[in-house]
Amino acid sequence: MRVIFYLIFSCFIFSCTTKEHPPIALYYWKQTYSLQQNQKKLLSDLKSKKIYVKYFDVVLENKDKHAKPIALIDFKTKPNQEVIPCVYIQNNVFKFTENQKGLALKVSKLVNQISKRQSIRLKEIQLDCDWTNTTKSHYFQFLKELKTLQPTTIISSTIRLHQLKYPEQTGIPPVEKGVLMCYNMDDIDHFETPNSIISTDVFAQYVTKNTKYDLTLDLALPIYQWGLVFRLGQLSLIVNDICNKDLSNPNFKKVTKNSYQVLNNHYLNGNYVCKGDLIRLETSSPSVIKSVIKILNSSNITFNQLILYHLSQDHLNQYNEAFFKQINRTIP
Repeated sequence: MRVIFYLIFSCFIFSCTTKEHPPIALYYWKQTYSLQQNQKKLLSDLKSKKIYVKYFDVVLENKDKHAKPIALIDFKTKPNQEVIPCVYIQNNVFKFTENQKGLALKVSKLVNQISKRQSIRLKEIQLDCDWTNTTKSHYFQFLKELKTLQPTTIISSTIRLHQLKYPEQTGIPPVEKGVLMCYNMDDIDHFETPNSIISTDVFAQYVTKNTKYDLTLDLALPIYQWGLVFRLGQLSLIVNDICNKDLSNPNFKKVTKNSYQVLNNHYLNGNYVCKGDLIRLETSSPSVIKSVIKILNSSNITFNQLILYHLSQDHLNQYNEAFFKQINRTIP
């Protein structure tokens, strides 16, 4: 009887301390919205109810320093899930743009136009900007102006690791919620960087047992891989969705476990690579993702929802439904 009691008691304690999260959501970060069969299957397997779609980027024109939208989304098919529009804004935009009300009006108008064409009901708009302490006042004012224009819409913002660690310098954005970006962690421009996508060692420098953040948060984890092409010592281009198998042919010479030298000029996934180029392969392995979650569980941060970046990934074979459900159960 005592053994049974302890088993029941343990199950009760576990059920009380395990946080239930909604179904996993996903990002879609390509310019053309058109899903392959494996992407549709992932959405179905995870019973995803939300998809975060990048509508467009806002960049600074070099000539007159005016903000302009580029890379507008082209919906070839309409998503079956609730769509959350995302807008990426270059940090430089807020260095040169003084009229935040005007910028917010243009962003709001374009988001509304795209949504209306697809009969998408707006419930949330997410802004993605790597703001700094020198641009935070302009960015935060922009967020306030956007909320004024979209009073019934949730306004959310991405939070990067340096913004999480140094809120006194970078501030906390005036939004209803944020999403912590647990990817693009290390220096992408140096060939010697082991993995710029995700690293347990780098992550541990930003998140400790005392880490907290005064904003409701979602968590974004990476499920992508790419090849970084270095030419004459400089990062030249990024080739998405490639792995070791794609480089195991006479056009390449293996240099290290995850790096190759190009032996012949040719096209790689539609990108022209030159003889002598060096390619570093990077991925977000399930084991490293689990290590990052372990660090998060020892901190004071909790999350409402898990979002995977990104559904555009063609190579999804190293992940499976059981893995995704496991990490959704174990995030704090």
